[in-house]
Amino acid sequence: MIMMVSDGFGPASQTYARSYQQFVDGRPEGYMTKLDEILIGSSRTRSSNSFITDSAAGATAFSCGLKTYNAAVGGKSPSSQPP
Repeated sequence: MIMMVSDGFGPASQTYARSYQQFVDGRPEGYMTKLDEILIGSSRTRSSNSFITDSAAGATAFSCGLKTYNAAVGGKSPSSQPP
């Protein structure tokens, strides 16, 4: 199994890609992409010090369930502050 997690790819990006493909290829209104067929969920994360999450803090929250501050990777406690 290969699992790919795209950074910054969300429902809006997927909708845009589907709409573009429908327009360019003349697909019907109910057309579903291959990703639509396998998508089973999504994740909403934020860092411990900001509503805007960078890749490092987002990946930490996604992979181990712990929040950390932006620019940190790994299980830092949520109360930790950047140096």
